[in-house]
Amino acid sequence: IAAIYNHHFREDPDFPIIEYLMEMNGGDRGEVFLRLLEEVCHSDPRPHKSIKKLVGLIPEYKTDGFKTAVKTSPFLHYFFGWYSKDEDQITLEIIETLLDVCPEAASITSNVTCPDSQKHNFSYPIREACSCGLGCRDKIIELLVEKTEPGAFSHMCVCSYMGLFEGWQNVAGTPLHYYVTHGGNAKIVKLLVEKCPEAVTIMDGRNKLTPLHAILHSFHVEPDVVKF
Repeated sequence: IAAIYNHHFREDPDFPIIEYLMEMNGGDRGEVFLRLLEEVCHSDPRPHKSIKKLVGLIPEYKTDGFKTAVKTSPFLHYFFGWYSKDEDQITLEIIETLLDVCPEAASITSNVTCPDSQKHNFSYPIREACSCGLGCRDKIIELLVEKTEPGAFSHMCVCSYMGLFEGWQNVAGTPLHYYVTHGGNAKIVKLLVEKCPEAVTIMDGRNKLTPLHAILHSFHVEPDVVKF
């Protein structure tokens, strides 16, 4: 799929790649479509226009195979992996469309961003959105908060190889921990706390770090967040 995508679809978004892949390999068309979506979301640089087009096509390929495979598909984790502020608007449009046509995507779990020593663990897309770059546009996080299953907000995981803080190996965190390490704003913090009030006092089992510790380690401390 990677070779065909790079040779055809990357250059020509109108290329009938699903039909081409089905003709070559057969299988469930929904699963084939999902594998393509994963490949496109994992590309660097991220082809946002191609992703937007594919996300809009999900209803056409939402077969039983797709519905089963999407539960553990890392496509949304990959998508947030190279988040760029330069693509803010189209990223928001993609997430809006995705959660409209496939709301279950917000509760996908995957271990692709967990270090090798933590492969028994997993993360949710909300964790990825709360930690990428200097943090996603807040509207994107709001959309994910609305659709994500409750258990995601108290789930502790180690991701991005360095854990919660650079240089502190294996420091796990909740989405709230990861969000406040980038400063954030009080409105989003309030949303995350409303979803999981106990997250304010959840501590890493190894280092006893709460979200307040995460704020104080941040280079972007927001007084309103600390006050909240």
